[in-house]
This record gives sequence, C-alpha cells and structure tokens, in this order.
Amino acid sequence: AWDQTGGKFGPFEGQFMLAEMTNGMVLRGQMVEVEGQYQGWVVPLRQRVGSAVRVLFAEDGTLLCGLTNRGWGGYSPADGVARVRWTGKKPMEIAWVSVQGDEIKVGFTSSSLGSKDGLSLEVVQYDYDYWWEYGSPERDVTQLPARVESTFQGVGCDIENRTCRYQCGLTARVEGMTPGHVLRVKVKGVTATDGTPLLHEEFAYTLNALPSGDREVPARFEHVAKLVAPPPARESGSEGWLFLTWGDALGRWNSSGWKLCDAELDTADRSRFLTKDGTGALVNVGPDATPFVSKELFGDAKIHLQFQLPEKGNSGVYVMGRYEVQLLDSAGKEADLAMGDCGGIYRGEHWPGRAPDFNAFREAGQWHELDLEFQAPRFDAAGTKTENARFLRVRIDDVLLHENVEVPEPTLGALFAEEAAFGPLMIQGDHTEVAIADVRVFPKVPKLEPEGWEPLLDGATLDGWQISDDGNWSVEDGVILGQGRTSHLFSPRGDYVNFEVRGRFKISDGGNSGFYFRTTYGPGWPAGYEAQINSTFADPQKTGSLYAIVPNGTTLVPPDTWFDYLVRCVDEPGGTHITIQINGVTFVDHVDPERRHARGHIALQQHHEGSLIEAKDLWIREL
Repeated sequence: AWDQTGGKFGPFEGQFMLAEMTNGMVLRGQMVEVEGQYQGWVVPLRQRVGSAVRVLFAEDGTLLCGLTNRGWGGYSPADGVARVRWTGKKPMEIAWVSVQGDEIKVGFTSSSLGSKDGLSLEVVQYDYDYWWEYGSPERDVTQLPARVESTFQGVGCDIENRTCRYQCGLTARVEGMTPGHVLRVKVKGVTATDGTPLLHEEFAYTLNALPSGDREVPARFEHVAKLVAPPPARESGSEGWLFLTWGDALGRWNSSGWKLCDAELDTADRSRFLTKDGTGALVNVGPDATPFVSKELFGDAKIHLQFQLPEKGNSGVYVMGRYEVQLLDSAGKEADLAMGDCGGIYRGEHWPGRAPDFNAFREAGQWHELDLEFQAPRFDAAGTKTENARFLRVRIDDVLLHENVEVPEPTLGALFAEEAAFGPLMIQGDHTEVAIADVRVFPKVPKLEPEGWEPLLDGATLDGWQISDDGNWSVEDGVILGQGRTSHLFSPRGDYVNFEVRGRFKISDGGNSGFYFRTTYGPGWPAGYEAQINSTFADPQKTGSLYAIVPNGTTLVPPDTWFDYLVRCVDEPGGTHITIQINGVTFVDHVDPERRHARGHIALQQHHEGSLIEAKDLWIREL
C-alpha cells in the first residue's frame, strides 16, 4: 500500500508499506527507476504485528493489516485485523537511500545528526538461486569494505529521491558493489541531536542495476536471482503415501453431489455449512449426495484425512467400503461413550461394535484429523476367510481411541455384504453434511518375488544405454539422474514385447518426466507408451497417467518423493493390455485395441531445463 495520506501516517509520503507474514512484520520501502528498470530498498516499519498478508490505508491515515496464516505457520495472531497508527511524534528513521557508483547515501528523518563519532556502515552483498525448489540460501556472500566519508544536512540533499522533506544524512564509500546482488546494510552509531537513536538501523537494497553517476555511461544490469541446476532434493516425508484429493480432488472418486470449495459453519443455521469458491474442503452439498467412494482398491493400509462436521453432523469412514469408523458431533460428551459416538467402530449385524476410549471430538465447525492403521481380512487359496479384519490403531487429533480391535463382519450400511481382501475407501455422504480434506492412503504391499526379474541397470554406469539429443544423463550411487535440456535415455535392447517392468522414481518440484515402454529410439519426442511422472508441472496429466490414453489429474505423489512404478504390458486377443501400479495400487487397467506400439525400448524422459528426474532399481521380467 502506497502512503498517499498527505502526512497522516508520518514522514513517509510516497513510500510503500508491505506485509510480511512469517515474521509478523510490516516493511517500508521505496522504488527507484534506473534506465527504465525498477529496484529499491526496504526497512522494517513495525514488528510483531501478526500474520499480515494485506495492508490498506484508511481515510484517517491508519494502516489496516489483514491477518491470516492459512496454515503456513505465520506469526501469531494467525487471523484478524490489526492497525498501525502514527502517534504524531516523528521517529528517528531511515528516510531514503541512494546508490551510485561506489557511493551509498542514506537520509534520515531528523533535522540534524548528533555526534559524528562512531558512525559506520556494515555492508554484505549476496545473490540467490532461482530453481524449482521453494526458497534459496544466500549465495556469493561477501563482506564489502565501507567507510563513512561525510555527513550532510539541509534541504535538497537528494533531488532524485525528493529529499527536501528530510534534513540530514551520510555518504559512504563502498568497494565492490556488483549488479545482480542484494545489499544488506547496517548503519551504526547514528543519533539525532537530542540523542534519540535510529529506530531501525538495517535496510536491504536490491541492486539489479548500478548507476555509474555519469549520465554518459550506461548502468550495468544483472538479475539477482541466478538460474542454476536444481538442488539435491530434500526428502518430502511423504514417501509411500498416495494423496487422493490433491490437484483434481474429485478425479479418483465415484460420487455425486460433492463439491470442492471452502466451508465454514453457517452461524444462522449451525447444522449446515456456508460454502464459497475455494479448494479447502470437499463437501456433500448436492440435494441427493451419494457416498464418496474411491476408484482404487486397498487392503492393508494407513489412512489419514481431515474432517469437519456441523452441529448434529453424522458421517463415517468405511475402510474397504465395509468397516466404519463413525464421525459424529459428540461434543461435550464425557461419559457413557458408545460405538455410535465420534471415533467409534460401528456395529455389524451380529457384532456389537466398540466405543472409543475417549471423546476426541472438540466442537462442530472445527477441523479434526483422523489417522488409522488397518489390516485387511485374510483368505486362503480357496477364498475361505482365515483371519478377521483388524483396526490396529485409530486416532483423532493424536488421541488413541482403539488399538488392535478385531472386526468379524462388515458394518451395517456397508457397500458390500461379503468380505474380500481389497476394497475402496468410502466417506458416508447421505446422512448430514460433512467436509473432508487431504485424504491420503499408505498401502502396505508385499515385496515382489525375485523369480524371473532381470536388472536393466548395472548400478554404476549407463553402459549400453542410448542418449538422445545430447542429453545430460548420469549415474550417482546407483541412481540415474536426468537433467538439463530435453532428452531421453533408452535401454540397450529395443525388442521388448510382453513384460513387466518396475522401478523407483522421484521428480523435482516443477519437473516432468515419463517412464516409456515399447518406445522407438530417436530424437525429439519418441513414439511409445508412457507412464507419466509429474507432480507439479503445468501439464494436467500427472503421475499415474497412461499418457494421452488414460489421463489422471490428481497429484497422487508429491514432488521430491520416491515412489514405485510397476507396468505390465501384454498382447491379448482384444488388444494390448496395460496395467500401471503406484506403490502397489492399480491406477490404470486398460486394453488398447489399436495396439499402437508393438515393441521397443524401455526409456526415461528429461522433459525440460530445470527439471530433475531420478530413477533406481529398474528391473524387467519378460512374459
């Protein structure tokens, strides 16, 4: 927000105020135009304001600060409205900054400086990396020699920065200032004549260009953010999880009457939600909403989701579509908990169910987290059940409600009366409104038997593999790395027809790749089937897609997270039958009647500059 208050906000007319959420600050600064390009400086105005994300001047000169951390971990308070008002007393502050050649000038709001003894500047310059990963450490950090040469006072100290309102300042010589860097400057020893110290002694200046001071000599320009190769990826902490509501939140579900939106309790009717456009929740808002049922089937698994209920809300989470953990507005109930209270395991036709050990439901309209670990029933080769299903653990908001509870039959109202080794995840949606978010499943799958599998990589080199388009492919510690320009890496053999192929993959944030099979060697984009590898790149087809044939828009795997791909490709009478599994769960089961690609290589794609694909444990079994 630009200060155009006519002095109602103090001596900062024409400067901008900027919200900074994480550290709860409001900053103040000014832009400078250098030969058509803008740069400028910034200094703290007020600290510990709260999670400020928006600022706006009111007519009386008050700066209004809108607070919300949106779950990003900002400074407390996390939400609300704060205000910053001028007391009428002019502070001793940095008023303006000018950089030219090897000279920095700093103006102050006081009419004159106090003692000149001890005046000094500390100047550090640095740049940073522009890459796909969020954030960058400071790079090329250099302490620059600086000395204060003189002070000044009087009207018109710096015409370019309209400093007629400011009466004093200093000039310093700084060696080694370089365009394309940020200057972090501390001004030390500055006081007003009455001894008032400088309120904020540090400022930052983004030096995209360094004017020479000579109008005949053009300024030198360079970007502060440097385009570099992506950094080594951090582990995301999400390995093994499948995120079923990220991206296309409805894409992996069979449902009717559910909507992706933002939801909060309706204060006029607390039995309902108010919804508005957004992506914070999935809500059963339709007049005839159905259960929310996953397209994929799961067995042994850990499950995580968030849920919110209105007053008198009633829903449930059915594991495998059969075994229900109840979701109910049971706020305030402290005794005589029953299986029908929130967190209870609901009864079957003969089994009485089990009440939760505690009431973990806090209040209607509040988000809660449900975490459960489940073991599917066991069956012998003839299909006879040999072991009942079990809830190994059930938690709400980290409160343990159940541990090692055997469930001998499906819940009343289950999707299926008969038990099985696999089934879908279901959220009940036909009782009252319910809001859910961030649904994840961690499937527990047995390891593949080693019989018949052959390694595609020797673990140390790319011997025999072919690289297209002068690509940048290498092997480090058994991991294939693909980066740099667009290219593909092709297996030594190019005659694979019927097979299973598997591997572990990790794609960078903003990266894009593909696991090709039955593909043809050559430059450009090769012909062949492709199991897409994409978490956050703009292409709407994400990991789990059979590219251009069976698309998937849900971000099942976050960036920088290892996952397992298993592809089966077999010719059958009706066409080429392709199945694709992620972490042991089938997401594609498709027969291509056109038999588009008859045989070929296994290949990996490096899609674009800035992307990084990593692959390891590549094995194939011909059928």
